[in-house]
Amino acid sequence: MVIRKNLSRFFSWVKRKCRTRRSLEFDYVPTCKNGDVKAVEQLLIDCPDLSLDEGLISAVENNHEVLTTFLIAKGAKKLDECLEIAVKKGNCSMAELLVQKGATPVAGIRVSKSNNITRMLYRHENGRENCYN
Repeated sequence: MVIRKNLSRFFSWVKRKCRTRRSLEFDYVPTCKNGDVKAVEQLLIDCPDLSLDEGLISAVENNHEVLTTFLIAKGAKKLDECLEIAVKKGNCSMAELLVQKGATPVAGIRVSKSNNITRMLYRHENGRENCYN
């Protein structure tokens, strides 16, 4: 009887943990789309194996520069893919931020249709960090 009770408690604990994990994963990308840095930070504390790259892509798509900087500092790696997204959306400030954080300018040059963004990327490629010089 005692063993059955303990097993029952154990399985209910496991179900709660699994449900919590699923709900954290479900909440993660929408939270990144909203740009809520504190909420994303709490989600990453609660579930450290959430994909930083998925969150980064979502933050870049929705032009959240502060969250983008936070996720890159945490270790997100898909900078070139995100640069392509920012360039396709025509977001020069996000593209410049990603290049400053380590994205390869050539990845953005390939998909750029904006002269301003292309100039900025070429300047970074040639070693001039400030896009206005």
